Amino acid sequence: MKTINVNKELYVNYLRKAIEFYKTAENELKNKNWNSCVMCSIHSAISATDAITVALKGLRHAGEKHADVIKLLKDLNLDQRILK
Repeated sequence: MKTINVNKELYVNYLRKAIEFYKTAENELKNKNWNSCVMCSIHSAISATDAITVALKGLRHAGEKHADVIKLLKDLNLDQRILK
């Protein structure tokens, strides 16, 4: 899986992008702009995932297969972190 090292402190940039895409998706939904709503929702999820992996591991997925990011998320052991 291809990843990029990112300074953990930069997670906030990805979080801001996720929030911006989410707000735009909400607006597009209200305006019944279905295609742009879906695209903004997808980009919001990708940016939110980047925020999590950067904050906790200092890595961002950079591969072509979006499904590969699931392995990166599993490697974070989030269920163990939440339960502690």
